[in-house]
Amino acid sequence: MEAGSENERAPITGRVSFLGDAGLGRTLRDVAGFYVAAIGLIFLSVAAMFLVSEFFSGPVGNLFFGAIPVLFAVGSITGVMVAKGRWSLATAGWPRLRPGSRWFLKGLFLGGVMAGAVVLLGLLTGAVRIAGDGVSSGYSTTVGPILLGLSFAALAEELLFRGYPLLKLAALVGTLRASVLLAFGFSALHLANPDVTGLGLLNIGLASLVLSAVFFTHGGLSAAWGLHFGWNAGLALVDAPVSGINFGVPGLSYVAGEPAWLTGGGFGPEGGALASVVMIVALWWVTQKWISEKKV
Repeated sequence: MEAGSENERAPITGRVSFLGDAGLGRTLRDVAGFYVAAIGLIFLSVAAMFLVSEFFSGPVGNLFFGAIPVLFAVGSITGVMVAKGRWSLATAGWPRLRPGSRWFLKGLFLGGVMAGAVVLLGLLTGAVRIAGDGVSSGYSTTVGPILLGLSFAALAEELLFRGYPLLKLAALVGTLRASVLLAFGFSALHLANPDVTGLGLLNIGLASLVLSAVFFTHGGLSAAWGLHFGWNAGLALVDAPVSGINFGVPGLSYVAGEPAWLTGGGFGPEGGALASVVMIVALWWVTQKWISEKKV
């Protein structure tokens, strides 16, 4: 392998070409097999976790209860396939450690900026206000578990909708079509969330496209995980609902006024048109700025 292959921009493009000769039948079989195995292991994990379900109460507990089975399932599948020599970590969507760490931080920063932008737009329009006495003494002790739970949840969703299945589908139908296909699944995952709306599901689909675009830059799962976590954390830190889930951060109260189509109402900023604008701008930025850097 040439010395240039050590460049941090190499992993994702290398993975796509590696999978490029997969036929339709084999690709569908592999992707279906991944999801069947993952769902089976998730059900087993959930059944086991019911034995200790009293430790997973409230919104934060639910984050862990939902994420841990997914992390166990996909982690087990990846471990087995790597041990058998059928996968590498690159096949699963992970870049090398050092560039991956940098891309996680880049994604985290972008996700935080996006969350800050949608909250700021709401404040500037006067449709949103953040009330309360400011950060209280219980803020840090409450926020810590919330952030940890959100990081678990973000990684779990990325493992299911980016990573191996996205790479396999992209090798067959191209990155755009594969990203759109999995965006439907990503939106469907949130159908049962509290106060969900049609616009909210559309925005979640747009968010999925942003995450896939970041994935296909150079950062793989590391960048997508960072962005996903940064967005959710940025909303939660100001007490905004995250996909309809309110964590009740002490000392702050995020109040979304009318019209709900602008602010997102009870679903949170993800349910409003302001989030649509932020997602579209972020998608343009990632595709124009980050992906174009691969050609330099």
